Amino acid sequence: MTTKYEGYEVLPDDPAEYHPPTRYRITYSCSKCGQEFTKTHAGIPKKEPKCPNKACSEQAELADLRKQVANLQAMLESGEAPAQIGHRPRTKAIDTTAEVVMQD
Repeated sequence: MTTKYEGYEVLPDDPAEYHPPTRYRITYSCSKCGQEFTKTHAGIPKKEPKCPNKACSEQAELADLRKQVANLQAMLESGEAPAQIGHRPRTKAIDTTAEVVMQD
């Protein structure tokens, strides 16, 4: 993520509501473009939001696409698909043993 948590403040309760949930105004800053922005939440979120700056989000999308293309090119050059299962002798031995036990 490019956003960084900067701090929070507790918002005052609405007197019209009975026992309202605590609301937090959380301040974030983008490490790429430097823009500071705030979001209001009923609780502290676990994930940080994306930067609302459209140019920054487009740059992040472009960087992600470049990474995917580079990974695909590396995969094509090596000739192996990622996460191959069962191509090692030990795995084949375990599978063969399981198959023999199930047949008996």
